[in-house]
Amino acid sequence: MPEPKLSEAQENLLTLFTANMRVEMLANNNKGDMVSDWNASAYELIAETSYHFAKLTKAMLEVERGGLESARKDVDEFSADVANYMAKTSQVFGTLTK
Repeated sequence: MPEPKLSEAQENLLTLFTANMRVEMLANNNKGDMVSDWNASAYELIAETSYHFAKLTKAMLEVERGGLESARKDVDEFSADVANYMAKTSQVFGTLTK
C-alpha cells in the first residue's frame, strides 16, 4: 500500500501557515526564547492560549462582518500565535522534545 501523501493544496497551506508561525515567533523573541527559556505550566499555557484565541475570535468576527481589511492580518497573526502556543504545549506536555 502506498504511503499517504498530502495534496498540493495541503502542502501549500502548511508552507504558508508555518511561515506565519515563524514570523510570529521571531516577532515575540524580545520576550525570550519560548522554546528553550520558558518552563511553562499548564495554567500559563491555558491562559496564553485563551488570551490569543480570544483575540483571534474577535478578528475572525470582524472579517465575517465585512469589517476592516486589517482584521485579516490580525487573523494571520493571532492564529500563528495560537499555533505556537499549541506547539509549546506539545513540547511540554506531549512527545515533542526541546
